[in-house]
This record gives sequence, C-alpha cells and structure tokens, in this order.
Amino acid sequence: MGIQTIFERTEKKYIITVKQRRQLLEKIREYIKADEYGESTVCSLYFDTDDYRLIRNSIEKPYSTAMDYVNDGIMPNDSQIMREIDWAMHFYNGLKPQMFIAYDRTAFYSKTDFNLRITFDKNVRFRTDNLELSAYATVTQRNMNGGRYCA
Repeated sequence: MGIQTIFERTEKKYIITVKQRRQLLEKIREYIKADEYGESTVCSLYFDTDDYRLIRNSIEKPYSTAMDYVNDGIMPNDSQIMREIDWAMHFYNGLKPQMFIAYDRTAFYSKTDFNLRITFDKNVRFRTDNLELSAYATVTQRNMNGGRYCA
C-alpha cells in the first residue's frame, strides 16, 4: 500500500430538529462516546475569490495553518495540509477573507470504528464584514438556521 497523498473524508449532512437529535442519540448512545471537549464553539474564516469560486467547489482549509503559511511562509508540519494549501493557492487567484462562520458543536466518536465521527452543530451564524476571528465576541452574527441542529 502506497502513501496517501490526498486527504479523503466522507461527509453526510442533515438538518434535523432538536427532537430528532434527542431520538437519534437515544438509539445510538451505547455505540458512541462523547468527544473529550464536550460542546465547543467552532469559528472559521473562509478565504475565497471575489466570485466565490472556492466555496462553490467545496474546498475547505484549516484557518490557522493556512494563515501561517500564507502570511509568514511557515511550513505546516502536516505535509498533506501543505499540499492542499499549495494547490489552492496556485489554482485560485486572488484568495482573500470572504466570510466568518461560527457554530456550537457537540461531537461523538464510535466506540468501535475510530474513523466514524458524528457531530451536531447548532446556532450557526455568519458575517461577511469585520472578517477577523478576534472580533467573534463583539459582532452580532446572523443566525442561519433558527436554532435547529445541523448534523
């Protein structure tokens, strides 16, 4: 078996109600364990072109690692991340911050399959101005899903 050079992940996303989340967790509780961090807030700054070509092609990059490389030339320790950032920087011209997104996430892992992770996101919010992660607490965000969970 050769070295994996492309990161592969399969995601399935659903919009569900709080009641559906509770019912699902009741059914799978014995097969999963909670993430060690419990519920946490995830904040992301997405870079894109002026015509949003990157997001339309569904490519995501880790913010802090990408910014260290883009701004300071600090090479990531993870060569996979480096290859993905390099590819995006060369393929998409004119990348700049376009959207701040935050959500509250509760994560679970399978007790038997370490590749299986289940997350529940709620209170999804975004902004397209004041695009700094440090401005998270001081800016009113628009709620995208009316308080429903996104799983």
